[in-house]
Amino acid sequence: MKKKLRIFLRVVIVIAAAALLAGLLNAVLIIKRTDGITSMQNFYRQEEDTVDVLILGSSHAGMNFDAAALWDGYGISSYALWGSVQPFWNSYYFLREALEYQTPDVVVLDVYAATFGFEYSDEARQVTNVGGMRPSLNRVRAVMASAPRDRWVGLFLGLPMYHSRWSELGSDDFMHFPWSGGLGEDKGTSVRAGTGNAELPDVGGIDAVAPLMPKEEDYLRRIIGLCAERGIALELVTTPTVTRADEQPFYNRVQQIADECGIPYHNMNLMDGETGVTPGDVWTDDAHLNTEGAWKVSEWLGAYLADRYGLPDHRGDPAFAGWETFAREAEELYEGMIRGNH
Repeated sequence: MKKKLRIFLRVVIVIAAAALLAGLLNAVLIIKRTDGITSMQNFYRQEEDTVDVLILGSSHAGMNFDAAALWDGYGISSYALWGSVQPFWNSYYFLREALEYQTPDVVVLDVYAATFGFEYSDEARQVTNVGGMRPSLNRVRAVMASAPRDRWVGLFLGLPMYHSRWSELGSDDFMHFPWSGGLGEDKGTSVRAGTGNAELPDVGGIDAVAPLMPKEEDYLRRIIGLCAERGIALELVTTPTVTRADEQPFYNRVQQIADECGIPYHNMNLMDGETGVTPGDVWTDDAHLNTEGAWKVSEWLGAYLADRYGLPDHRGDPAFAGWETFAREAEELYEGMIRGNH
């Protein structure tokens, strides 16, 4: 009996050691991309029940909003949990994951995914849109929605997808361990200096309606249903885009769904006069806003949310000091980028 117990304990120790080693290897080798990986990893570092506004969606959610502007103007504690070219199914599983750790008053969903027509994202985006999630049944379901069956095991385990990154490792790859400090001060958004060569056409006269890809509409409705079930206010938003003329028929369909479900929808491609966004607020890639544009959009959103929901102003509250740190670091970074361009 004692011999069997010793064997059992040894097996348990070996399994635990193997799991620990795999976890440490994963922390080092996982691709440290802000567009889905670190945005999720750093979300886990937020103090429980401190995120009042959760921003979800594609890169437009993380790059066209500015958490520092929401903080500086209104004391709103927001977090942008996003992934590059993120379809609604990944936003849905991001939301489910987020609600395990936070109880936001408002979810702001970027609806750029309404324009997507693919069954699965490309393989790189499959990784970024699930790779930062902790092992769980929710991650299993996210993987199954995100990729064909032959990629499920690799996406869930993670390491098979990026085990060969040894030659690419840099200092940042060793700064994302469970004991690493400062990661909770990240709030998901970033700054960008520079102006592209964009035009922002008037699309107010486009009445055509294009159907959403069925899988996208299904998961959009799941997001709406989950927020209603949890009693969380949901705001649908389209941030200003350059390719708005091609996208407007899809956004007209989003408006129909929003009206049907009684959900507010703000199509900022129709709101340049209200937000003050101009072609000079578009970044050099002509696909996202620069920091001036993101600040304008966030100023509008902050005023709207503060008025509609009476969100608390957390400025000066030590429990929310991470947002103050984030805002000051973002300010310094942007000023440095401006000086560097002169």
